[in-house]
Amino acid sequence: MRVCDKEQLFALAEKLARELEAGDRVFLEGELGAGKSTFAQALLAALGATPDYQGSPTFSLVHDYRSESKFELIRHMDLYRLKSESDLEMAGLLEDLSGRQTVLVLCEWLSQFPDLEKALMFRTDARWIRVELAFVPGNLHCRSIELSANFDLKGRWDAISK
Repeated sequence: MRVCDKEQLFALAEKLARELEAGDRVFLEGELGAGKSTFAQALLAALGATPDYQGSPTFSLVHDYRSESKFELIRHMDLYRLKSESDLEMAGLLEDLSGRQTVLVLCEWLSQFPDLEKALMFRTDARWIRVELAFVPGNLHCRSIELSANFDLKGRWDAISK
């Protein structure tokens, strides 16, 4: 799907938010500047999260949000500055990626850890959704967005993308 303005992005995030459940992991991927943090902010707004922070948690690694929705806690993490799985473990983020079924996790840059990404994507005891954002050649304002998941999102994606 292609989005070319914030209204379209926020509408997409709102539709996706309705499909999320406690314990889900949302992996946001794409080049630097592709819109991962903007999509996360749109999703957080759709979930009724209190916007205590603006933008990505690149330097703090994690922003925690409370919401009026069905989630006890929403944890937005940005792994861009981390270089190894031991960094993840020392920061206390490994547990959030692989456990704590009451927390909704939004995670940017998981692809920097291919072994962990592969292990998480093959798990059957937790749902994940991968949101891949990419620049559209020739149009700096538009992004291509692809969703994949380890549960049946196909019919839902058709409804989400309309």
